Amino acid sequence: MPGSDGIELIHRIRKKSDTAFTCVILLTGQSATENIVMVMDNGPDAYLIKTADTGDLRARIQARHRIVRLERRLEMRRDAAATLQCSAAEAMHT
Repeated sequence: MPGSDGIELIHRIRKKSDTAFTCVILLTGQSATENIVMVMDNGPDAYLIKTADTGDLRARIQARHRIVRLERRLEMRRDAAATLQCSAAEAMHT
C-alpha cells in the first residue's frame, strides 16, 4: 500500500465506530514469526502469507462471519435486557 502500511490501516479502521467491527485480513509476504506476532497484536482478524490458497481465505472469512453474527445476537439480547430492566424500574415507581 503506497504511503501506508497494514498496521496504520487497521488502526484507522478500528478507530471509527462505523467500521470498528470490519473484518480485517492482512495478506502479506512477511512470514517471520516476529512480524506475525507484531501485526496480530495490532488487531487484524487474520494474517495470511501470500502463498495462502483460496480455501484458507474462505475459511477465515466464514469464521469471522460467524463471530459477527454472534456479536449481533449478543448486542440484541443486551438491548432487550436493558429494556426489560427499564420497564421493571418504571413499574416499581408507579
